[in-house]
Amino acid sequence: MNSASSILERLSSQAREHYSNSVDPLAANLMFNREPDPGTRRGHPLVLLIGNHSSGKSTLINYMLGREIQNTGVAPTDDDFTVLSHGENDEERDGDALVSNPDLGFAELRKFGPSLVSHLKLKVRNAPFLKELTLIDSPGMIDSAQLSQDRGYDFIKVVRWFAEQSDVILLLFDPDKPGTTGETLTTLKDALSDMSHKMVIVLNKMDQFQTLHDFARAYGALCWNLAKVIPTKDVPYIHNIYIPGIWVQGEQLLPMDDFDQARDKVIQEIKHAPKRRIQNILTRLYEHSRQLLAHSKVCNEARKTYRQNRRHWRLGISGAFLAGVAGAAAAYYLRSEDGLILGGSILAAGTVVAALLFLLGRNSMARREKEILDSLAGIYANVFNRDYVLGDQADLDALWDRIKDRTHAAISTLGMSNLPRVKPSQIKALEHIIKTSVPKLRSELHQSPKDESKESETASTGRAF
Repeated sequence: MNSASSILERLSSQAREHYSNSVDPLAANLMFNREPDPGTRRGHPLVLLIGNHSSGKSTLINYMLGREIQNTGVAPTDDDFTVLSHGENDEERDGDALVSNPDLGFAELRKFGPSLVSHLKLKVRNAPFLKELTLIDSPGMIDSAQLSQDRGYDFIKVVRWFAEQSDVILLLFDPDKPGTTGETLTTLKDALSDMSHKMVIVLNKMDQFQTLHDFARAYGALCWNLAKVIPTKDVPYIHNIYIPGIWVQGEQLLPMDDFDQARDKVIQEIKHAPKRRIQNILTRLYEHSRQLLAHSKVCNEARKTYRQNRRHWRLGISGAFLAGVAGAAAAYYLRSEDGLILGGSILAAGTVVAALLFLLGRNSMARREKEILDSLAGIYANVFNRDYVLGDQADLDALWDRIKDRTHAAISTLGMSNLPRVKPSQIKALEHIIKTSVPKLRSELHQSPKDESKESETASTGRAF
């Protein structure tokens, strides 16, 4: 039997084949290229921890690693992005060393400027938990009106970069700040958009609630705020946990056993980052194929509409010129001087009419091209009319929202007259990926063998030390 790692590599390879054989060539022709897949980066799977200051990110990291590695406290204690990686000997490196080593996979961060590099840090620790994955601890989010200026670099874009590269995103909240305002709101809307499939949402510090009413109020507030910024049909699942320590004092009024189990589940989600990497690759393949399919169908319909209008003008122009030629030929065969004069006049008239029709047609087609570009939303609705009747209207509207800008830009750049035709075989290939290939690969992923030793090692506490 193949090992779990070899199965994951095989599934990843098959996903890349779909890109190279069917998706990427068509996307290139239609100017609908995708961003590089994070699953192709070198190194261990990444787990990004994001949250307000004092939400418990560093405390959770110390708990999982079994060592006091990150500074903790109620007030902001660290404004660095800290990469925690495994090594036989403990060591620390600054941001310049982190981005200068291409093998670590963070060289691209240099594009965000020296201020960010000075806020990067690498900590290498001999902790078993880090053998299969790398943790990223981020600065606590603060409600501020001037986000980028306050930090000296574009915090939202940096978080977006880490989120794209990560395989699991742990989003932590605490009872004092269960809302989504300021930097948290902007991060969720801009940096973490389309990342819900990676996110594990945690309401931490359950030990601080004194009554069930307080818990219900904080939980409800968090659900309400998340629903406004995470576009899903259902309320995102929230894990309610606490971290054991000397800060947990006295008798607790809420059932802590449930929160212990929830914490174990969160840690298992983190430890499943390698499998999550493949899940994310398959999700990206599914989503990109689905978006490309919609883009292709809209392009085909726009191209068809444009060419039908252009055909009418071409027929008119050709008809006028051919009528002139036919009249001139008939007059010529009269074998008379008057016939030659008449024939020349008819040919000239036909040519003039054809030229006028050409100029009118060119102007008309320019206006028609603009009209088609302005009506792409209507074309999309017509193309997917049957799906709207049978399917989920909100999902179809969300799909159009994700592609409309790129579709408009691609058609504008290529031009209606140069818009390539998407063959039925290419449409079927995308539909096969969406309906057959990705579901099959997901099924194989779920059936892949688990590392039972690691599962049993953390079954009771979730700790790996």
